Amino acid sequence: MALKADRNELDVDISFFMNETAEKGQIVCISTAGSGAAMDQSQALVTVAAASTTNIPVGVLLNDVVDIDLTRQHINWHKDEVQKGGKVTILTKGTIVTDQVTGTPAAGDVAYLNASATVGAQVGGSSAVGRFLGSKDSDGYIKVCDFGLAKRLRHGRSTYTLCGTPAYAAPEVYKVIGHNTACDWWTLGILIHELLIGYTPFKGRNANEVFN
Repeated sequence: MALKADRNELDVDISFFMNETAEKGQIVCISTAGSGAAMDQSQALVTVAAASTTNIPVGVLLNDVVDIDLTRQHINWHKDEVQKGGKVTILTKGTIVTDQVTGTPAAGDVAYLNASATVGAQVGGSSAVGRFLGSKDSDGYIKVCDFGLAKRLRHGRSTYTLCGTPAYAAPEVYKVIGHNTACDWWTLGILIHELLIGYTPFKGRNANEVFN
């Protein structure tokens, strides 16, 4: 099994189908080209493939997708198996522990989807999907997080995606005026404050109150 039970699911999506066998823990992409299949007309098919201009990573597969035939005649529901062609569950934001890793990434490295449809620390023209929270354990597993918030940003460029937890997000993120990697220093400061004092410095019942 590619994925250990140790995971933190923040957002999952159950609206996609998969027409191929796959292993739990693999990263799946959606094809903007479409396959022409009836269920794909609303862009609902995902595949295990390298990221490209037409294959966009959507998250981590939380099912083993199997093909029932003469040698395999039943689904093991206890192992989250689904039949090929059925709906799958995809983790779009959260933390997983997986062995679908290329190379020997270190804690803090950005996780990229590479040509072998695994994650690694090498850029190689691939898409950023998260960040490694440690190094490989003795079994070859590693913890990866932030599939929903990762983005590759060129030097000197800004992004305008409104994301993150209000209590930890920098003001420029919430105001959508453009932010870059500098906003991580703000978040680090919030974390240090919380570790020393026991709570975050800015509180409120909603995002508006936190930032105002």
